[in-house]
Amino acid sequence: MRSGVHLVGLVSLVVLTPVACVSEDQAESDANGALGPPTSAPYHAEAIALPPTLAVRPFAGAVLPAALDDTDRRPAAIMAATFEAASAACNDWEAVGADAIRSVPPHSGDYACRVCATGDRPELTLGRSAGPMSAGRYSLTAFVRTRPRRDAPPQITATIEADTPNGMVTATSPLVLGDSYAEVRVPIDLPQGATSVRVRIGAVATADECLLVDDVYLAHAPSEP
Repeated sequence: MRSGVHLVGLVSLVVLTPVACVSEDQAESDANGALGPPTSAPYHAEAIALPPTLAVRPFAGAVLPAALDDTDRRPAAIMAATFEAASAACNDWEAVGADAIRSVPPHSGDYACRVCATGDRPELTLGRSAGPMSAGRYSLTAFVRTRPRRDAPPQITATIEADTPNGMVTATSPLVLGDSYAEVRVPIDLPQGATSVRVRIGAVATADECLLVDDVYLAHAPSEP
């Protein structure tokens, strides 16, 4: 489609006007469709100038109402870990009963966090604390898998612990480990908020059993449609 349509601004209309009038008989004959006799009366032309036609321009772009914009908006994370920055302990996440360091393959980006049991405890955990949180519904998500060519615990448990005015509230979700990344999700309701929150990925494990953790997020749970 062209960006605009412009019509010629001047049109000349030629009107042939006889100088001498024809007779009444000739006028009646012409009205009945008969041709009148030839006349030698001279004719002259008159030019009539018409105003230019307005230019028609299309809209610069389509207008999309805000209600039709269905872009997925992920809630801002209260806590996020992608384990991309160099760190000897997976970006200050605390490993208990295990060693933790950046490794591959990742779920996204270049690195994940490799967690391997030391054997001095019956289980391993990778966790971190967050500050106070307002009232609302929250969700912890993480992607977890086995480490290639290494033994792994059969399953992990993701946990949220929240200190609230009514005491500690705990929510957990288990996940069976596999050879590819799978998402574990833990929802929790805090009607009165929390003074502090701790999140962790844990597993019953023996020495040298390992797993990979990546893309950990704690955020407000998305609203229900």
